[in-house]
Parts: sequence; structure tokens; C-alpha cells
Amino acid sequence: MAGGPGKLFALSAVHEATRALLRGSNCNREESKKLAVSFWSEMAGAMRDRQTVAEGKIRASERREKCLHAHAVGLEAIGRAGNALPRERPETWKTDLAGLGALDWSRTSPTWQGRALVNGQVSKTAASVVLTANVLKKHLGLDLGVEDRGVESQYCLR
Repeated sequence: MAGGPGKLFALSAVHEATRALLRGSNCNREESKKLAVSFWSEMAGAMRDRQTVAEGKIRASERREKCLHAHAVGLEAIGRAGNALPRERPETWKTDLAGLGALDWSRTSPTWQGRALVNGQVSKTAASVVLTANVLKKHLGLDLGVEDRGVESQYCLR
């Protein structure tokens, strides 16, 4: 998933997304590692088109041209949105996470305009990550936190 040519994400993007996933966790280092591996494995399974990159059927650059989840902003937003799932839904989080595969992740989807896409270009600002994660949280039926609601309010004022 990370590093080198043909890989979907830079290692730094995976690191930031995993930090977002584990932020505020009370898990020890070993538990955190197990959770992160489990989470990203489940996520990879939910996003079938990521498998095509892993299998070499399509180049990572081609996937990024078409899909938002193939960019660092999408990955970090998934980690941020997924942060609450294991805590709030310990029995169903894996099944719930699979629901993200049903979203229209295409860069042409109006859902991402002004959130992860600004003037048609992918944006990786802190606000873009929060706004993108907010869409995912709503899709998963998760409540928005105070920071999320604040950033969302600013977005709605535009």
C-alpha cells in the first residue's frame, strides 16, 4: 500500500492516516498496532479498486486520476472517520467500515467539491481532511465532534 513506484500512497500518508485512526486511543503500543493492521486490512478489502493496483492490473497514477480515496486526503479522512468505529461499535465496526466502499469516490462526484477538491484539484489542507471525514462520518452514521461541526459550519457559509 505504501512506498516506491506503483504504490498507492507515500509512507508519510499512511503514517498520518494511522495517527488519525489511533488519536485519543487508550490502547498500548501492541494493541494499537493490531488495530491499525486490522483496520487498514478491512479497508483495503472494502475498496475493491485498490486491489487492482495491488495486483498490478492498473497503475496507481491511473487510480489517483479517477478516485479520491487514492489520495492522501482520502486516506487520512478514512482514518479520522474510522477513529470512533472500534470504540463505539466493537462488534460491527468491520462490517460498518465496508459501507465506505459504496460511496461514489470519483473525483467527478459533487460530494467532494469544496471539501477534498478545490477548483478541480485535490486539496490536502487540515480543513479538507476534516470536511472529507465529515462526509464519511455521516455516511457511517457517526456523530460529528465539536471541531468537525465548526469546520462544517465554515464550509456551509461559503
